[in-house]
Amino acid sequence: EPAKENKANYAIIKIVAQHYKVPKTSVKLLSGEKNKNKILSIAV
Repeated sequence: EPAKENKANYAIIKIVAQHYKVPKTSVKLLSGEKNKNKILSIAV
């Protein structure tokens, strides 16, 4: 299924934030916005 409106990116940020118990604003997508391979930064 094609990506639509960055929904996958928002979903992975939410999942990572919940997993590490940090706010979603602490999780940043550094690279991979339009790729299945992503690099995230988590501020703690």
